[in-house]
Amino acid sequence: LDAHEMRILDAVIKMKLTDHMNLWAGRFLPPTDRSNLSGPFFGNFWLFPYTQFGYNNTFQGRDDGAALWGQYGDGAFKWQVGVFDGENSGGPVGIGHPQEDNLSFSGRVVANLLDPEPGYYNSSTYYGEKDILAIGAAFMHRPDSLVGPAGGATTADYTTWNLDFLWEQQLDDCGVVTIEAAYYDVDDEGGTAASGGAVRNPTGIFGDAANRQGESWFLLASYLMPNDVAIGCLNGRFQVMTRYQQYDHDTVSTSPGGVSDQFDLQLNYIIDGHNARLTALWTSFDAAAPGRDNLDAFILGTQLQF
Repeated sequence: LDAHEMRILDAVIKMKLTDHMNLWAGRFLPPTDRSNLSGPFFGNFWLFPYTQFGYNNTFQGRDDGAALWGQYGDGAFKWQVGVFDGENSGGPVGIGHPQEDNLSFSGRVVANLLDPEPGYYNSSTYYGEKDILAIGAAFMHRPDSLVGPAGGATTADYTTWNLDFLWEQQLDDCGVVTIEAAYYDVDDEGGTAASGGAVRNPTGIFGDAANRQGESWFLLASYLMPNDVAIGCLNGRFQVMTRYQQYDHDTVSTSPGGVSDQFDLQLNYIIDGHNARLTALWTSFDAAAPGRDNLDAFILGTQLQF
């Protein structure tokens, strides 16, 4: 991708087939985990979880394809299945392999045991507007995917699956407690992903030259305080959040596997839900590969959506 090149983020044709079934086609988020279907703007975090980056995508989590999806009980139970082009950017060239894409297949199911979550997408927090107890599972498979560096690539089957969980409850004092967790398993037969294979930490550090094959997980907890606090002409509620992530890589550079992890401590000032919030974040990332620098960072951010 050239630095000055414009690309399409989302372009979707949506068709309602029945009261319980829909067909989408175009470029959009494939059915994968909750974090991906929340995206960076509807998550309960400032930095997108790097433990999720084993999933194939063409651009910013999106892919080109089609998906059937349905819901029952206004989103109490949802299912999604899709066929997509699969990862195709940055692939190796000149190695005697055809460069056309092999199709990628993905699917997701989620059960909401408290309030439903209608629609294709979801959020990772509702700031007390819903009480959520959701359990989800997703699967992605692409046969004979190109893996490895240019000049030495081959083909390998790629498979990723995950389980995710979200519990959010408004307490009697109107405070909101949120617990979110996810587990991922990535297998591309030890190859390097077409995009380079390194799992990128969202602060900008590449994942230690660590291949994406392996297991990863994260656990997040937050508490939205019950009372409004005025700061100048602003009026909002403070939220504290902490998250731990870990990625157990099968291979790191040319060495056997290693573990990278990240710890976040975050303070949010929620003015208007996901539409307006201020964030202060301290994050600490420990690399898996020898010789790679660890990172401690303090970040101030503002999110505004219109």
